[in-house]
Amino acid sequence: YRPDGTRVSSAIVVTYNFTERKEIERQLRMHEEHLERLVEERTEALRKSEKIFRNIFENATEGIFQITPEGRFMSANPALARIYGYDSPEDFVADIADIADIEKQLHVEPEQRREFIALLHKEGHVRDFEFKMCRKDGSVAWTSVNARAVRDGTGAMSYFEGTVQDIGQRKQAEEDIPMQRDLSLKLAGMSSLESALPLCLDTAMKVAHRESGGIYVKNRRKGDLELACSTGPSREFEALPSSMKPRSPAHALVMAGKPVYLAPHTEAAHPFRAGLPEGTLLSIAVLPVLHAGEIIACFRLSSRILDSIPQYARTTLEMIAMQVGAIFARIRTEHEPREREEHFSLIFRSNPAAMLLTTLDGRCVDFNRSFLTIAGYAPEEVPGRTMAELGLSLSRRKREKKVKEVRELGSSLPVRQYPHLPLGGRGGAQDRYGPLRGRGPLHGHLLPDGAGAGSRDHERLLHDPHG
Repeated sequence: YRPDGTRVSSAIVVTYNFTERKEIERQLRMHEEHLERLVEERTEALRKSEKIFRNIFENATEGIFQITPEGRFMSANPALARIYGYDSPEDFVADIADIADIEKQLHVEPEQRREFIALLHKEGHVRDFEFKMCRKDGSVAWTSVNARAVRDGTGAMSYFEGTVQDIGQRKQAEEDIPMQRDLSLKLAGMSSLESALPLCLDTAMKVAHRESGGIYVKNRRKGDLELACSTGPSREFEALPSSMKPRSPAHALVMAGKPVYLAPHTEAAHPFRAGLPEGTLLSIAVLPVLHAGEIIACFRLSSRILDSIPQYARTTLEMIAMQVGAIFARIRTEHEPREREEHFSLIFRSNPAAMLLTTLDGRCVDFNRSFLTIAGYAPEEVPGRTMAELGLSLSRRKREKKVKEVRELGSSLPVRQYPHLPLGGRGGAQDRYGPLRGRGPLHGHLLPDGAGAGSRDHERLLHDPHG
């Protein structure tokens, strides 16, 4: 019946089967869930890959970069920043962005960059291309670059990407080996420190890339380290003390025998910065020169624009210091006989004591003016005469004993006194004998009784006639 009470004679019933649709919905939900899991997995894999790539990018020892054809860095890793002398990639990219002319201000040789770009356009990639680049502090960095060109859909060049390796150590070694060889060859032909020292200093400054330098040489008598030569435009260097006195802090550091390398952050109160206005010199290097374990000199190198010396350059500098030690010893050894001869001659000629040089058999080979004055002989009367002929003879037994002592004991022979020797009828005299090292003949001197003038000089001469 209808709501109004009338009777319905017939009805149509429609039935829907939702089973297939439900199945389709179920399958769709399964596919959606599967896709979501795939997306999550792929996203996680991408995050892991990105993390791995970022870790490689951040910790690589080689520089990694992306750069536009105009020279603007799109990305750079920490290693690249370090190669160029920056603390962080952000500082590096920001600083490079402010450079007006990349080609001239970043590249030591601009034509290298033009050649690099041309090769990338032509070949699409470049391997082992060597650049000389300017670091932040103004020093030069040798780099080797591997790069490829990245193009857009139209084939136009979008950017370059690649890696940079610091090859400064290899290049420095290539340059230093010929310099060390040339230094050795030149030093081998030199016979004076006056010509050898400037050459050694010039080579050391080239290796260290310093603009100021000097060499201090130890005074063997006083122990001071005295400035022997210096070069460079730095007035501050020239204003340094001309010597380092014993017991001073700077002298003590050199005598410790170890190289000292001062970086810009080193305190101003350091002994090697004493007396310099703050910030005058960015870096200072002091290298002792040794021979046979003894400090005989030192290098002092400094710069107003460059900071600390790299390790590879330090090794070369220390090898040069060793070469200098060897050349010092050789030249001094060659000069010592002449210097000793001059020193002996000065004391012998000017000594107020009467002095004779004789052969071991007593024949006079040389004499000083004091002998002529005291003994009363004319210069032409003395040469070649024996001690007996000059009235200075010992008994034969005593002379033979004296000759034996000289031959057996050499320079260790003590000074002996033989009082009351007759002096040719001219009064008594005191006679002292001793060996003369390196000459062979017996060396003696005479003093009138009671005289003491010159005694210290001539006694030292008997023990060490060469000073």
